[in-house]
Amino acid sequence: MVEGPGADDAGRGEPAGHDADVGPQVVAPPFRREGARLLLDEVDLFELASALQGRPAFLASDAALAAVFAELGARTLPLGLLAPPALLKLAADAGWWAAVGSVHELDVALAAGFEPSRCAAVGRVKDDGFVMDALTRGVGALAVHDADEAANTERIAALLGLAVPPAEGAPPLASDDAFAACGGLLASVLRCTDDELWIDAPLPEPAPRASGAAAAPVLDALAVTSEEALDADGAPPAREVVLRGWSRGARPDVVRHARLSGCPSRGDALVIVLPDALAARPLDPVHVTPDVVLVHGHLWRPLERRELPPPPPEG
Repeated sequence: MVEGPGADDAGRGEPAGHDADVGPQVVAPPFRREGARLLLDEVDLFELASALQGRPAFLASDAALAAVFAELGARTLPLGLLAPPALLKLAADAGWWAAVGSVHELDVALAAGFEPSRCAAVGRVKDDGFVMDALTRGVGALAVHDADEAANTERIAALLGLAVPPAEGAPPLASDDAFAACGGLLASVLRCTDDELWIDAPLPEPAPRASGAAAAPVLDALAVTSEEALDADGAPPAREVVLRGWSRGARPDVVRHARLSGCPSRGDALVIVLPDALAARPLDPVHVTPDVVLVHGHLWRPLERRELPPPPPEG
């Protein structure tokens, strides 16, 4: 199997299995433990994994999202940070703006509930069609980056008999990690050995580790177990998995040279804490894109997926 970037120094020659330097795992928000149970809001993720029948899903906490909107106040949302239209609507209802870089993104933002006056047309390269749509729909801001772009925008506006909206005025952009503590990936284990973990959904590409770097990339994977999995002392089983120094194999669903603390079995479920769990992502050639499941209190529901942009015209 061809190994991915960072394989030479990502875990080779280091002990696998229950590593001495891996202490008790702290459950990252928005997840929490109650005995053996792993919860998101008030939903038992063992029961959710059973209901999904092994299908992977990105999980979103409604309460955690609401906390982000309340804490940050007004922001401008790059549409790539939240994939499903229902989550975009939460941002629109919170008074956020949408940063749109194409006609398709403008359509997505308006369909999700953003008022045109709270849309900012951005991007360093805007085709005339996008500029025309932005002007005719009444966006609240239209960024320009040089004199040529400003002159072209004025030309199109004059042809349409419309005023050019201000280049500034939208709230600050939300940071890339604004929703890092709002969800994760629920995945089933296909196979697990001392140094290799197979799951049914792809992980993001690991960043190459610089020579002599002090620490390798780390992803936390939390075991999803039933109440019956309590040990004799009433504590959760020691089956947490810490993926340290992992590298990508030839298949995108294989994590190689991972140092594992705990070794789950086939059919077990894991929650992998991903900072960009709720972000829009391209289609994967190997896997069906997991649904996004929104959790609200004791309830959960799968969300409608965002429409893909139309294919380019032929010829």
